Amino acid sequence: MKSGEVMNWIDGRVVGKRNELTKVEAGNSDLLIVNELESGEVSLGLRPEDITLFSSNESFEKISALNRLKGKIKGFEDYDNYNLVKIDCGDFSLKVAITDTSIEKMDLSKEKEVYATFKATAPEVKK
Repeated sequence: MKSGEVMNWIDGRVVGKRNELTKVEAGNSDLLIVNELESGEVSLGLRPEDITLFSSNESFEKISALNRLKGKIKGFEDYDNYNLVKIDCGDFSLKVAITDTSIEKMDLSKEKEVYATFKATAPEVKK
């Protein structure tokens, strides 16, 4: 299986707008998406390669990704030249594509706290 065959699905509910973006409540997390939705239940699909990991929240000031989620690493799935890191974000989990080089550079290990980010343009939306 390749990471392109994996999709993270986050169930949520449209709760309004923030500026020009749609606000989706997913458990205790508020997510922002570009899709024009008025209300209702939705599922947001994220590809593992559309999510970026940070080891601290201090790096967020100058990035364009508006969605930031705190989580804990629960495991690693090894692929040919990269990995899928499983992150527990409380109400849902994410699989994030990352290279061996980045795992080493960030000193990632099981149970380490990390921050996952993605752009408002990244999710596929299903109503």
